[in-house]
Amino acid sequence: MTGVQTCALPIYGTIIESGAGDNNDNSGQLFNNGTYQIKNDNGAGINYFYNYGLLEKTGGSGTSVISATFNNSGAIQPASGTLLFTGGFFYQNAGTLQITPTIAFTNEYFYLEGGRVTGVGTVGDNYMFADGGVLAPGNPFGTLNVSGGLNLGGAFNVVLGGPNQFSQLAVSGGVGVNYNAATLNVTLTNGYVPAIGTQFQIISSASFGGGFATLNVPAGISVNYSNSGVYLIVTGSTRVQLQSPKISGGNFAFSFATTN
Repeated sequence: MTGVQTCALPIYGTIIESGAGDNNDNSGQLFNNGTYQIKNDNGAGINYFYNYGLLEKTGGSGTSVISATFNNSGAIQPASGTLLFTGGFFYQNAGTLQITPTIAFTNEYFYLEGGRVTGVGTVGDNYMFADGGVLAPGNPFGTLNVSGGLNLGGAFNVVLGGPNQFSQLAVSGGVGVNYNAATLNVTLTNGYVPAIGTQFQIISSASFGGGFATLNVPAGISVNYSNSGVYLIVTGSTRVQLQSPKISGGNFAFSFATTN
């Protein structure tokens, strides 16, 4: 595919960029309802890219640049190399954006209005407005970085699986959490029972203001706002989680983890 002219191009099947192919006429609109597959290190340069299906990079170890105002309501999967979004704002309206292995942004405001953003890496390159949807750093553990500032008014999901295995959000600029709208959801996994006194810094930033309107946090864990961030502190006993429950030979068997 070379030099495709896109006035208003709807895709219901599959478009493949391979060889020397690209889509860089820098005009028009593209509506992907099927699969847009990039098998090289070329990309797309158009005014508006609406993704309702699958955008994937499956070939090339370099960077494929998507220069457009981008609206995502489907899935984006960079299986090879890097997908770089630039040239306009990025809107996550529905679906899932997995920041793994590498998705990059240059000079773009990022709007999370629906769907889910998850993974380990860096999202945004100016300011992120997460007024809806779900922001779930980690895979499920690890750090999701926000380059610039963050306004958080949607759901923020954190998974705790061990003292050094948990979800973290690191913001290079300031963070504002909407007292009237933001929700914090914390879950324990892998049978982990944290010891009293254990702390988890789930948000770090250059400056912090506000707080969560709704806290869905396991019993025994409190939320603390200090040092330009958000901490979870284990102040009491947490509930034991049953692991691998099963019935065998008329017996009910299970296991659970404990802490001193």
